[in-house]
Amino acid sequence: AGLLLLLATVWYLPWMFANLNWSAPWLSLPFAAASIITTVMTFITTLNHWHASMPEGHSIPKGEEPEVAVIIPTYDEPPSMVYETAKSVLEQNYPQDRIRLIISDDGHRPSIRKLQDRLRQEYPEAFVAYNEPPRRGDPARRGEAKAGNLNSVFDIIDQRVSRIQFIETRDADDKVGNPDFLRHVIGQLLADPKLAFVQTIKEAEVSPGDPFGNLEPLFYRNVMLARNAANAVFPCGSGLVWRREALRDIGGFPWWNLVEDLQSGVEALRRGWHGAYVPIVGAMGQTAPEDIPNMIKQRGTWAIDTMRLFFWGDRKGLSLRQKIQFAELGFFYLLSFAVLVFAVTPVFALAFDIYPLITTHVEYAFRVWPYAVAIELLLVSLADGLPYETLWRARQTW
Repeated sequence: AGLLLLLATVWYLPWMFANLNWSAPWLSLPFAAASIITTVMTFITTLNHWHASMPEGHSIPKGEEPEVAVIIPTYDEPPSMVYETAKSVLEQNYPQDRIRLIISDDGHRPSIRKLQDRLRQEYPEAFVAYNEPPRRGDPARRGEAKAGNLNSVFDIIDQRVSRIQFIETRDADDKVGNPDFLRHVIGQLLADPKLAFVQTIKEAEVSPGDPFGNLEPLFYRNVMLARNAANAVFPCGSGLVWRREALRDIGGFPWWNLVEDLQSGVEALRRGWHGAYVPIVGAMGQTAPEDIPNMIKQRGTWAIDTMRLFFWGDRKGLSLRQKIQFAELGFFYLLSFAVLVFAVTPVFALAFDIYPLITTHVEYAFRVWPYAVAIELLLVSLADGLPYETLWRARQTW
């Protein structure tokens, strides 16, 4: 599919430039820019997905489980939701006396503090603690939002509990998915001392048909395996375990960006650490954004963070292959400009008889349709193993 796309692009792009409608540059130049962005994005995608890697399994034998700190940062989530998440952590297939669970409450709510007593009574073998981070604006706080919350716990662990070498971060609404989550993920970290973190699949409880594409199967089932082959996996916030030494090396959870996950992974990779992806469901969200305002808020945050990294982020230390992988993220969001142009262009053609190109209908079809079909084949190949409906849902979201 990638080779066909290369041939189709050579067939289409020079012809497109030669036939631009210079009497309407306000339409033809955005159309040309959209075509260039699409071409760059598809070529980068082809290059990045030429290889994929399924990690070798490493599970910890029973009786050899190391201690792990599990941080649940919370702000305004309902206490019942936080309780269900904490309960799932303690009931997974891992010794309770090897789990150090810390609920870190940025809301400073008595109702969350009471969960500590409830969980201690129900799970007497487990260590359960409640933490109140410094309030926002306090000089002692390292980072606003979730990064500052997480850093308040990390600093305590790093200064006072030397025996804990692994730290899991779990969003307050994300229950444990696979009951062997910790056993598999920490097994990876023990097998490779250069691993900074291990990410797993994030899913959520969604409406039938997943109308807002929250499950992201194309990303978690295919794209992340290509990133795994290039050592370009990045944390996704939950279903994630860090090596404490790596977190110390990057100075804790970064707060330069809006959310800490993507940037923390880049900082670790820049310093020579590795990241790994294990395709098991490590996090199952109890809620998902299934209305337009919340979907835009969530994905808008991802877009802003990605574009900040794309334009201004320090990528010194990354290999060329890693840089190309992260460039794909930036071009993915730039592609929204191309989608907008391609959506608006037919309106001007039908309503005002203004076109971005000067050509005949036959020649246009002769040049454009091979290019369009090649892109379609590329997308289908990227979704290999997934139902076509999955790809269609992802494209609706795009």
